[in-house]
Amino acid sequence: TLCLRLAPRYPDARFVEVDHPATGAAKRLGIESVGRPDNLHLVPADLAATSLSAALQGCAGWEDGGQSVVVCEGLLYYLSRATVRGLFDELHELTGPGSRVTFSHLTGLRQHGMARLALELSGEPWLSASRVDQLPPYLGPGWQVLASAGGRWRDLEGFAVVERSG
Repeated sequence: TLCLRLAPRYPDARFVEVDHPATGAAKRLGIESVGRPDNLHLVPADLAATSLSAALQGCAGWEDGGQSVVVCEGLLYYLSRATVRGLFDELHELTGPGSRVTFSHLTGLRQHGMARLALELSGEPWLSASRVDQLPPYLGPGWQVLASAGGRWRDLEGFAVVERSG
């Protein structure tokens, strides 16, 4: 609900929320029931199967090349390393210099076997991870790590902010 909470506070900014169609449908119903702000655009897309560029086509709230802040919360775990890299390549193309991405990421796939197994059995297996010190190759070129931290939940999850260069 981050975009829903921020959109009314910043009416001159545009908020675009891309969410998995199943999750997004439930969220859309809730948002529409309380009143969707005009500057909030909801985009259903499975980023494991659809490119971000394709998902954003026709979205009135998105401006290619604009300076942007992108939040990837609880997403990268469910994308393969190649898909994460492709997503950040696309973000580099879709955003302007100085744009920032903040995201959560797993710090390892081998530990936490019971959690991994439970998620796999529920149809949501973890597919990628990166130690905090290995973020640049995980994300690909064109991104400078501004801040990163790990250690939450016994070193399961890390957080970072990166800035688009060039």
